[in-house]
This record gives sequence, structure tokens and C-alpha cells, in this order.
Amino acid sequence: MNPTSLLRLSPILLAALAPLAAQAKLDLRVSAPKGTTAWFQSKTKMESSIDMGGQQMEMGNETTHTFALEIVDVAADGTLTANVKFLRIHGSMTVPMMGDIDFDSATPSDDDDEGPGAIGNGMVALAGKTFAITVAKNGEVQEVKGVKEALAEARKKAGRMGAQMLGGSLNEGALKRQIEGLFGKLPAEPTAVGGKWQRETNQASHGVPVATASKYTLAKADDATLELSIEGTVSTATAEKAAAKPAENGKAEARGGDDDDADSTARQMMEKMKISNGKIAGKEVVARKDGLVQRSESTMSMDMSMPSPMGGGDMSITQKTTMVIERSTKDAAEGGAKPKAEDKKAEDKKGEDKKGEKKGDGGK
Repeated sequence: MNPTSLLRLSPILLAALAPLAAQAKLDLRVSAPKGTTAWFQSKTKMESSIDMGGQQMEMGNETTHTFALEIVDVAADGTLTANVKFLRIHGSMTVPMMGDIDFDSATPSDDDDEGPGAIGNGMVALAGKTFAITVAKNGEVQEVKGVKEALAEARKKAGRMGAQMLGGSLNEGALKRQIEGLFGKLPAEPTAVGGKWQRETNQASHGVPVATASKYTLAKADDATLELSIEGTVSTATAEKAAAKPAENGKAEARGGDDDDADSTARQMMEKMKISNGKIAGKEVVARKDGLVQRSESTMSMDMSMPSPMGGGDMSITQKTTMVIERSTKDAAEGGAKPKAEDKKAEDKKGEDKKGEKKGDGGK
């Protein structure tokens, strides 16, 4: 074959070899160097529809968390140690017989009694706190230090009723998932585009043993980003798997207060909860330069049933939770952690009005 023929064939050969090149395995890892700083905003929306003996109720909340992340050190095996600070937490929730409750760590409520104000204060109690974490090179959070003490303080601020109501969010599993969402869910081994890997969790949430199995696919990859697609299932963990995490199903977390008949009933209801039709779906864009999330969106839906507190059958709950995490900037994150001028002015006036009311009452 002469050189001219080879030149004519070269485009054909290149086209044939291109798919092979695209299948090259990529060594993917969280590779943020020591000293890396990043800021994130996470928005969670939870909607629940409850059927209790034919009585329909709706619950839900929309919560925004703003985080600051600093990589403190990187070990030889790729394990990272980092600090994560909760800069601000704000949002609203709908509670049966209470209506809408607004909460914002920038303007906390001065109501420390049982009720809406205390519940809101429990929701924002982690704001301003910094947690030291250990993260594997594939993005799995291995340890969060100081979490038990911080959650105990948050449940105390929420009050007895609030601690029970917020058990699904004020627990170690929920806090770990929030923090882990900042890191790409990467494979342990080099993977080509189209490759798949799986992660499983078994965590107690307010006394309910929950198992998840998520399958990740490397959908796209270029020099700047990776795109992962996610699908999975949610189910009730088996007794054996649930027993593997006894600390997350402890007395204080499951009940949030002293042991009495009401707490015991609530705990037994949760322990008997069954999950069905649990599904997970989403996608995640990860920065190649450091393995941190650029943007992710995931949806978890499930049906739950447990004994009704009123007796005479089961209570059923249909729940859907959507979480969107986006990388932010220092100015946007730290600026958003402070109340706006008009909000601060309104809060100051509200405080003055309350003082005036108390002074007036005292003069009667």
C-alpha cells in the first residue's frame, strides 16, 4: 500500500478508533488540594401526605442550607480531612394544626417555649457550627466529629414536641447526607464513560431503619466536569443491617426527651414503620479539578405505613423529597448568611413592640 492510500485511509481509521478512545478508563477521585475553599447552597423540599383513618393531612418544608468548606489536609492514600461550616439555615414548614412556621438563623425567634418558635429554632440550631470531617477519595464521608453534641443541643432548642417532630432531620444520618452532598459520588476504581458503580446505606432516621441502594453511571466526561446519572431504591432495612448502626437509633435521638408513655408509643410506631415503592433518581455534575459538586439534583419518593396513634389500623404517608445543591461564591454565601437591612429593621421593630407590650402589661 502506498503512502497516498494510507493518507486516504487515515480519516477512516481515526473514526474507527474514536469510540475506543472514548472508552478509556478515568481515575476519578476527590482531589481537592490542601487549602481548597468552596461554598455551596443546598435547597431541600419535602412534601408529605398523611392518611390517618380517613383523615387527610398535609405536611412539608422547604429548607435552604449555606455551607463553607475548607480542605485541611490530604493523606497519602487520598483521604481528606476538612471543616464544614453551616453559615445559614432558613425556610418554612407546614405543620398540621399549627399552620406555616418560618425560620431563619439570621433572625432567630425569641420564643423558647414549646411551640412554633421553638420548632423553628431547632431547625436552625446548627447554623454557625463547624464540623471536622474525614472523607474518602471516592467522596464517602467517613466521620463527622462533634455531631452528637450539636444535635442534642438542637433537639433541646426545639422543645419536647419539636424534637419528636424534627427527628427525621435532626439525626446523624441526615446531617451526614447533607455534608456528603458536597462531594462527588465517585467510583472506587478507574471507570470509563458508561461505567456503573453502586453505593448502599443503612441508616436509622428517627428510629426508622432505612436502606438505600443507588446505582451511579458516568454519563459524560470532559476536561472540566463529570456528569453522573443516579437511580436507586429505598426500603426498610433488615433487622441485621439496622443493628449495624445502633448509635443512630439511640434513646435520645429516637425520642428526644424523657421516657414516658407518649415517647414509648411514638418509638414503637416508628420501629414498626414499613417503606414501599421507594425510588431515587437524579444527576450530578462534578468538577474534575477537585472532585467537588458543581450542581446536583436528586429526588427520593416513598410510601410508608405504621400503626395509627389513634388505633384501629395503619397510618399511611406518601413522601417526596427533592434536594438541589449548587456551588456558590464566598461573597454570595457569606452575604446571604446575614439578614438583609430591611429584614433586620423589621425584626428590631418586632422586638421593640414586644417589649412595649410586656411593659404595658406590667403597668396594669
